[in-house]
Amino acid sequence: MSQPTSLFDFDGTLTRHDSLLRFVIFTSGYGALFWHLPQLAWIMVSWKMGIHNAKQSKERILALFYYGWTRERINEAGTAFADFLLREGLRPGALEAVYQVQKEGRKTIIVSASAEEWVKPIASRLGMDFVCTRLEYNAEGYFTGHIDGANCNGEEKCRRLREYLPDLEKSDIEVYGDSEGDFPMFSLAKDSSIHYKPFRSSRQAIIELARPYQWLKNCFVFLPAFFSGKLIEPSLILLSIFCFFAFSFCASAIYMLNDLKDRDEDRNHPTKKYRPLARGAVQPSQAVVCSAICMTGSLILSGFLGSACLLCVIAYLLLNLFYVFIGKQKALLDIVCIAIGYVLRVLAGMFVINAGMSHWLVLMVFLLSMFLAIGKRWDDLSKVEQKKITGSTRPSLMGYSKNFVIASLTFLSAISTVCYILYSMDLVVNNRLNTDWLFLTSFWVIIGNLRYLQLLMVRDRGLSPTKILLHDTGIQLCIIFWGIHLFILIY
Repeated sequence: MSQPTSLFDFDGTLTRHDSLLRFVIFTSGYGALFWHLPQLAWIMVSWKMGIHNAKQSKERILALFYYGWTRERINEAGTAFADFLLREGLRPGALEAVYQVQKEGRKTIIVSASAEEWVKPIASRLGMDFVCTRLEYNAEGYFTGHIDGANCNGEEKCRRLREYLPDLEKSDIEVYGDSEGDFPMFSLAKDSSIHYKPFRSSRQAIIELARPYQWLKNCFVFLPAFFSGKLIEPSLILLSIFCFFAFSFCASAIYMLNDLKDRDEDRNHPTKKYRPLARGAVQPSQAVVCSAICMTGSLILSGFLGSACLLCVIAYLLLNLFYVFIGKQKALLDIVCIAIGYVLRVLAGMFVINAGMSHWLVLMVFLLSMFLAIGKRWDDLSKVEQKKITGSTRPSLMGYSKNFVIASLTFLSAISTVCYILYSMDLVVNNRLNTDWLFLTSFWVIIGNLRYLQLLMVRDRGLSPTKILLHDTGIQLCIIFWGIHLFILIY
């Protein structure tokens, strides 16, 4: 049997932050960063929208700052940057963990998508091997603005590791990582030898448990302000922002209770087992206390916004408690609960600014939410078919089939489109917005719906609607043009 090996991801695992941006600041300064901010913003947006992949986006950033630099110059900058990271850029406890496993006689390897130019000096100083991304230089030794080969992330990490260590499968492997890009590497180790998001405080784990990235869903509270033409009134927007946080705190409280209830089942799930409670980073008693704090904060904040908002938040809380303990186990009932939750957000947003809202639009929110929720079931069914999910799956999934989901998506797509057309032709709405051309925005809704159904039925893209929204350029353009069109008409 070969030497036991510990694999360490670099960015976010050993380091506090992504090292590429820090390298740009270290070598070029904040002035150059701000000067190129519009280009950097577009690179990030195009990456998130799926126009460019991670490798292309990284190459564009590197070329923006370092195209034409010599190999020697970049190596010198990388060495100086490595010294900086060793002084103040690593996570507390990271060095101790590396030294500890080395004392135990384990080979230690940094496996990273970061560039060799600054990973190699750090690995050398720590007595570690390294497998990472390499930059491309021409025959004269100048950086071409490209990466040499593939970006060392995801499955590429495993491929390069097997190339670097031919007897890898026979080794006792231990893995430290912090993102989905490390999940393929986790498959090389036993569950007991996987350290997900290590070297973090309990406070950071509790923040992760609250899932602040899910707060984006609560932006539905701003819809009444947008459609009533009040989005540019500061006092009303402030009320909507408070309403947004009231629902966000409530949602975090529910997420904590949900993860607490499902922590044993989550340990058998390929990705949910890395949630803070399932992996043991947060104790159940801590989750209960934090959930109670978030819930109390939500109720107090919504109470200041008025009794109507408070009732909406209480209804949202009770609805989600029902969903966590009963609703999510029943097919159809699960997606109805999700859709009603979005309607409650919209109603609360309407009450806090005292704005009227078309009944067609409220119905549209319900139908769109049903559409997104049942689309997620398509994604779940696809994963089960491809055996990406082993062990327990959501109980309600037994009540769905792909044929039923396709029929439901087609049905909901047609009804929601008709509802939007009726909304755009409503005389009351047109008189309130002082326009006769609102119906033209229906074109974008129709095209967007057809594009989604094309991806599902023609191109067989087994993705949930939310994932398609993030990655399909066609649908993104429909949403952008629809938003611009509406803004021009309303404001």
